Amino acid sequence: MQQLVLVFTVLAFTSAHFGPFHLGFFGGREGFFRRGPPFLRNVTRQAAFQYFQITNNGTLSKAQTQAAVGSWSAANNITDEVTAYNTQLQQQQNTTRTKLNSAVAQLPTVLTQIYSIEDNQNLTIVQERQQIGSIFANLTFPLNALVGSALKEERPFGRK
Repeated sequence: MQQLVLVFTVLAFTSAHFGPFHLGFFGGREGFFRRGPPFLRNVTRQAAFQYFQITNNGTLSKAQTQAAVGSWSAANNITDEVTAYNTQLQQQQNTTRTKLNSAVAQLPTVLTQIYSIEDNQNLTIVQERQQIGSIFANLTFPLNALVGSALKEERPFGRK
């Protein structure tokens, strides 16, 4: 169950990272910089506003939103830029999912190693911390985050 919670936590973080873009203005072309997808730099403020109206419309399904953005991009002559951006996002999402799946598969092995160190009564606290630190030093994201979260969940108030 904890592993499932950890997976959803990482997916939520990823979703938030790639999630809805917000319209903001600061510096840049005509005194304005548009936060959001880079293709918005090639459209007028009105077109950017229309884009955000489409993407922030909570009543549209994802398929309807995608179709509306497709029509919007055609009307603004930036279909290639939108397609390239969506392709890049899909590739990033696939890479993130692959890394996450790999990390989840490795999680039980790493936790078993750490539990073995923690249960070893012949170690001093300093030795235990060094050995666990050595394990963490060799972990990469997102595995290190999953392991850290699992250990924190196991003992929310610190060490055993």
